[in-house]
Amino acid sequence: MRRLLPLLLLLLALLGACRPKGPVPVEYGQDICAFCKMIIADPRYGAELITKKGKVYKFDSVECMVAFMMYDLKPEDVAAAYVTDFAHPGKLIPAEEAYYLQSTGLRSPMSLGITAFATKKDLEKLKAEVDGLELLWSDLPNVIRESGFNPENVEKFIRRVP
Repeated sequence: MRRLLPLLLLLLALLGACRPKGPVPVEYGQDICAFCKMIIADPRYGAELITKKGKVYKFDSVECMVAFMMYDLKPEDVAAAYVTDFAHPGKLIPAEEAYYLQSTGLRSPMSLGITAFATKKDLEKLKAEVDGLELLWSDLPNVIRESGFNPENVEKFIRRVP
């Protein structure tokens, strides 16, 4: 048994090293949203969640990631969450540090119009054009809950592209 201990410790260290240290790039047009199962297509709206075990889940919108966290995952299992900076498409930023704008003038993939920004300045610039409600990360579960967006009615929220 003593011979196996160093091998087990090495195996555990290697498994821990496999966990992503930051966001994994979203492959737009290829990756599938873990919540609504749509192809992640719009580089202004992608999101990503990494569990403490290192599993990476990708989403086509902030709405899908927050709903997934509410209905499909325990909060203590989340190691990191990232959202796309609308002002810099494709750039993932920590979800808890982002500034959020909800506006009917923005067409997010799930039609709730929730958009993330790395800076308050970028949010305010777009808000001057489209109006809307500024939100915090901690506000999003209530927004999702109040909208009725949940696993049973995802189809109702999918933005249809004409």
